[in-house]
Amino acid sequence: MKGRFMRVMVLFDLPVETAEERRAYTGFRKQLIRKGFVMMQESVYTKIVQNPPAARAVISYIRSVSPKEGLIQVLVITEKQYAGMELIIGHVQKEIIDTNEKLVISMKLVHQDWEKAVILNDEKVPLISIENPQCLYHTLKELEEESRTGIGNFVLSEDSQILDMKKRFLFVASPWDMDLNDRKLTTKLLLQLTGEAQNEIYERKSEELCSAIQNWLEELTMDMPLPVTYDLDVDLEALLKAFHVHLEEQGESLAEKMLIFMKSWDILCGETAFAFYGFRNLMAPEERPLFYENAKEENFNFVLIEGPCHDTIEAEDLFIIDKDLCQIFE
Repeated sequence: MKGRFMRVMVLFDLPVETAEERRAYTGFRKQLIRKGFVMMQESVYTKIVQNPPAARAVISYIRSVSPKEGLIQVLVITEKQYAGMELIIGHVQKEIIDTNEKLVISMKLVHQDWEKAVILNDEKVPLISIENPQCLYHTLKELEEESRTGIGNFVLSEDSQILDMKKRFLFVASPWDMDLNDRKLTTKLLLQLTGEAQNEIYERKSEELCSAIQNWLEELTMDMPLPVTYDLDVDLEALLKAFHVHLEEQGESLAEKMLIFMKSWDILCGETAFAFYGFRNLMAPEERPLFYENAKEENFNFVLIEGPCHDTIEAEDLFIIDKDLCQIFE
């Protein structure tokens, strides 16, 4: 699947001597950002696309928004060629979004039919409002399937690297899907605790525990009128399972449960991107600002997906796909 991905690179040199030329330069750069391009270095922008037809559509878009004066060049290469780029001098910078205000390290989600790249850890919380019921259904279906299989029209990337959606992305369709005793989470928890039990701090205590268990087994089986044997090497992971070690459900409100859920996945499974459907409208309006603030402090990567939304707040970056499938965003 990864071999299909390509990079569209735009290299430009535009005049900025007059006020009109500067407006044209700024407008062109903003159009690139809105289309999902990220700045690689000054006047060089790149965008991930899935295949040659998608690349041709992007090039056609660039032609339609290009200023009349200056030099603009486009190069299309495979993701493998891009990854093999040789660094001669300097250092590779993390993928960044170029704005007039700041440079933001980005983890982003794009779709071949979307004109906007969804930045998951930006200053504002990404909120996708899909007003067309059929489009909403198919979008949710795609996200669910791609989170299971890693195959689909969505692309998740970070620092110019495409991420495996099956490993790094989680689609959560309802609050009842936030299971802290999910098999993957529990397996990771047991593995991490087993590793901790064997490190320098706990190694001696673990050996003493294993010795105590062996002594207990010896006494327990001594009077048994049947031949009994057992392994001398104690399986620490099996021991943890025997005590039913698991994550404890915490949090009273939905916002608290979401924060705990995301933190658990990030700690045990590595940095993960989350897509929550229908969660925002289940939160009380007064809860949302504090939830967004706490999520930002933890640097969680997530997007909220809803049907029609009419009560957005300043902390939300709204992306609308309306009933006529028009895409509306700032």
